[in-house]
Amino acid sequence: MSLSPTICSIEPDTTAFPKQCQHCYIAESTTTKLKCCGRCKRAHYCSKECQNADWKAHKGKCQYNVQKKAEIRADGWRQIRIAEGHSLDLRSLLAGMKTWSRFHRDYLTWAAIHALRLKDDNLNCMKFALHIIIVPSGKQPPHHMKLEDAFAVPLAEVIDTLREKGNIAMIEQLEAVLEQSRAIRKEGRLGFVIALIQSGSVMNAAPLGLADRINPEDHYLDYDPRWLDKLRAAVQGELRHT
Repeated sequence: MSLSPTICSIEPDTTAFPKQCQHCYIAESTTTKLKCCGRCKRAHYCSKECQNADWKAHKGKCQYNVQKKAEIRADGWRQIRIAEGHSLDLRSLLAGMKTWSRFHRDYLTWAAIHALRLKDDNLNCMKFALHIIIVPSGKQPPHHMKLEDAFAVPLAEVIDTLREKGNIAMIEQLEAVLEQSRAIRKEGRLGFVIALIQSGSVMNAAPLGLADRINPEDHYLDYDPRWLDKLRAAVQGELRHT
């Protein structure tokens, strides 16, 4: 498994197209305006009540994101080797990864459902992650990153690898997402699937919110062995799933 990040960060389950409340998952609209966490500026909420209710789950992520933002400010111009003969400063790379993952969030969620075969066993979202490897493409957003590969990976292997590298903070973040998923699943909903998005030695963990349930009659969610090809085409602007 290719999993050797030097910088790891965790993104909240939000998207700029549109943002979602971290607690009730309502999407931002002309009638619902979301406000971000005043400390980390990443998680978004529709009300003070939702923010207070989510604090236990968000507290660890909030502290971690604040710490990483400070590290990026101090080390943001360090060059990261992405591919042979291609480097990019850390600040620009993280910004590009964030924009890419947020814009293509629906496609990534669709791909995760297939890669993890969630229609066959929705518990797989608690056992596996979707590992995505991307590199800068030289194109304009949202097609500024090229999908190199994507595959399902056992979360136990991810955590073991991070532990070997001493990345305890990242482990705690993943475990916090899983704990939040367990609480959501007790309410009869599905929770999150974790996407590990990596470019060079930099990796983000992005929790992708799932629907309340996967309908057995939704045949477009039947396992598609060509999910990777379709994901690659979709994020390059060549395909739109329906």
